[in-house]
Amino acid sequence: MAKYKLQEMSNLNGVGEKRVFPKLVANRQLDTKEFVEKLHSYNRAVPESIVSAVIADLGTCLGEMLAMGYTVKLDDIGTFSLSLGFSDKKGNKLEDEDDKMKYRRVMVKNITFKPESDLIFKINKNIRLERHVPGVVKSESDSFT
Repeated sequence: MAKYKLQEMSNLNGVGEKRVFPKLVANRQLDTKEFVEKLHSYNRAVPESIVSAVIADLGTCLGEMLAMGYTVKLDDIGTFSLSLGFSDKKGNKLEDEDDKMKYRRVMVKNITFKPESDLIFKINKNIRLERHVPGVVKSESDSFT
């Protein structure tokens, strides 16, 4: 059963209205070996070694395809794409009309994942949520201030 807590967070300045949002309390993180075992239990006809190899190759191939400029859509899972940003600390505003930002280095900042709506539907259909602690929990750290 999945558990959640209600987390309280103030706005960026730490003043004004406080907002409350539900936050999942993770049981623990599954490693690849455990995930392969769980996945293998859905289809015993495919050996665990093949399931493990496919998952390893998936990461390699996904990385190569994203590096080549593709977005990757996996049916029943979702779409992966790259999020780019400047590698230096300079601003992103044009100083004047002739500024072409010639000498800016761009790098991959993150990989974004947009899940399939059907995946979210399946999760909501199968999940049973229970509150972890009563009441509202204050934010442990204000990383936004």
